[in-house]
Amino acid sequence: MTSSESKPFLREHSLRLSALGVVLLLIPMYIFSDPSTHMGSFFGNAIADWTGVLVTVVMTKYLYRKRLSRKQTTQGKTAIQAA
Repeated sequence: MTSSESKPFLREHSLRLSALGVVLLLIPMYIFSDPSTHMGSFFGNAIADWTGVLVTVVMTKYLYRKRLSRKQTTQGKTAIQAA
């Protein structure tokens, strides 16, 4: 895919936005619950888990794009050097 082609915003970012939405939903639930109860502990653990999911998704996409751009740059240099 070239840089001139673009995907719709939601298709490109839907997984990130979904994970962020879950984290943002859990934070007020944790704030308004008692951390010493079972539900408060559940919300606290869920925030930690979903934040980990969000970080994993964002970093995977970042590293994938970084590797892809490096690969394209390397392929371009190889073609120029071969000519």
